[in-house]
Amino acid sequence: VGIMSQPRSAWSKARVAARIFAKSPEIWTLFQGFVFRACPFSMPDFSGAQVGRQGPLPGQRAAESFTQVSDRMVAYHRLWLTVLVIQGNLGVIWRWLAKTLNEREASSISAPLLVATLEAAGADAQARYGRQFAKLVDAMGQHYLPQLQELLSRIKGEESDQVMASESRLRRWIESFRRSGRAPVSIGREVEVDEEQPIR
Repeated sequence: VGIMSQPRSAWSKARVAARIFAKSPEIWTLFQGFVFRACPFSMPDFSGAQVGRQGPLPGQRAAESFTQVSDRMVAYHRLWLTVLVIQGNLGVIWRWLAKTLNEREASSISAPLLVATLEAAGADAQARYGRQFAKLVDAMGQHYLPQLQELLSRIKGEESDQVMASESRLRRWIESFRRSGRAPVSIGREVEVDEEQPIR
């Protein structure tokens, strides 16, 4: 089973999934196991993702390019995040952010996942954690962005292109947050109540 979800469609899928998980907690447990096996970085566990690694990334399929595995990991991670937001389980997202930003060094795969996390859950995390979230964003600008710049000096090719794109998106997100003081609401987050149908 694979997941390829865009930001907007992740929310509609997550709304249905969260209602199923609320009725059947054992399915929620199975879903988390599926996500963590498919995308171990959602735990987060970045072992095996460091620069200079031998072999593919954890979870990378045979003949899968870095762009393909990155896009697939982001899709799994985004769906998992949106379910957590709908469940109100923001503590898990906060721990993910803290652990990821406290890694000894940034990894190529952590960059797109961090951008996806901010885009999917940033507004909800800010609403819950307020000033602490603002401090976290400041730390990203002061420490994580320089780590990405240093990382870019040590990688090349497709991996470098992907990190450069993620670094640019992250920089713009942080600059926008500093100007407005608000994390933007995720695309697809808002939905009209009458768009949802009851699960029987």
